[in-house]
Amino acid sequence: MTPKQQRIIVQTMVAEQLKKEKKRLIRQCTNAMIAAFCMELHDKHKWGKKRLNRLIADVTSIFEAVSEKFVTIDDFVQWAREYGLDQLVDDNIKTKD
Repeated sequence: MTPKQQRIIVQTMVAEQLKKEKKRLIRQCTNAMIAAFCMELHDKHKWGKKRLNRLIADVTSIFEAVSEKFVTIDDFVQWAREYGLDQLVDDNIKTKD
């Protein structure tokens, strides 16, 4: 195997590991955000386990739609902007690569 072939194999392996780690971190951040919302809804608005589990299932399906490319993060940002949720909109952050 040539050094170039070895380098390509290593680069491919590293890229795959980075992709897996990125997915793991996104999942971890998403879960933390959902948990924070659930805590707020439970503590201040008295939502119960059944209602919170429905919310989690619904939000999870929305995030799956993103990963399947049915919707984009930009779609969410646009919706927040149109709905007047300015604290969720940061025009300085570019969401597309």
